[in-house]
Amino acid sequence: MRDQYPSAGVLRADSGRGTVVYRVLTSWYRDYLVSGTAEGRTTRVRPLGPAVRACSGRQVSLPIMTPDGRELGARDESTGTTKLFELRDDGTCTEVLDFELPTTKVAFDPGGRRVAFAVPPRVIRDGRGRPYPGVGPDAADRLHGVFVFDRDRRRIARVPGSEEARRLTIPEWVGGEGVIFLLAADRRDPTSRFRFVPLGGRG
Repeated sequence: MRDQYPSAGVLRADSGRGTVVYRVLTSWYRDYLVSGTAEGRTTRVRPLGPAVRACSGRQVSLPIMTPDGRELGARDESTGTTKLFELRDDGTCTEVLDFELPTTKVAFDPGGRRVAFAVPPRVIRDGRGRPYPGVGPDAADRLHGVFVFDRDRRRIARVPGSEEARRLTIPEWVGGEGVIFLLAADRRDPTSRFRFVPLGGRG
């Protein structure tokens, strides 16, 4: 699957039959039936249809799927902002939410209700140094780091300690307990290190 970042979701599972239907996404997706998942049985993988382009009719990049395979987060190239989309079985998408900011690829917690992403320093200024539309000049200078958006509470918060991330940072969830991200080496600090920030389990 040579393409963009791969992600997968579980559309449905039948523990009695030992089968799971996975949806695997790059810039296209395909559904697979995995059978024989019980201990001691041979596992078989069978595609359930052809590959389908995700969000056909839209220009999106960096798509990442929710754990249930029904939604994805991606950059909408027509607006330059990161959005959440509902993904239909025919490949078309319906916009669910616009973050109104350019971000790195997103990461969903196990429940799919919290979304982590990063905003690199000064990325929300254009080539002439002007703030991104809708963002004030002061916010453009300090709005960077790793953030978590809680879809149920409709709140966004910066992850403590992530303001030290001065280069491209891509966060990932560790279960539903917290977020891990890389603090990459630079001239100020020659040592790269990972930082895990517990946020409490809701997944």
